[in-house]
Amino acid sequence: MRDIDTMIAMLKEASEQPNGLIHAPAFIGGEGAHERHQAQLLADCGLAEWVNESAARITNTGYDFLEGLKRKEGFREKLDSYLRVGIPIAAAIAKALQWLAQD
Repeated sequence: MRDIDTMIAMLKEASEQPNGLIHAPAFIGGEGAHERHQAQLLADCGLAEWVNESAARITNTGYDFLEGLKRKEGFREKLDSYLRVGIPIAAAIAKALQWLAQD
């Protein structure tokens, strides 16, 4: 199940690392399995990309996404509104980033 709050927290944590990495070991259970799945979803929508079996790095799109959350009031609400009407997350993120760029 997608957990957008966990995904955002993981991106924020990665953005604070000098190497921008999200550590998500392949063989882990419990909460680690949940975080690994969220890392996979981040990669699916282009906010991160895998660099090896246990780590992904934040992408430029991931940084843009975080910047949108910080910079523009209503960015998260715009993203959530796209998701509520059934737009797939990758497309919803792209639409929210386009909305951000219009200003």
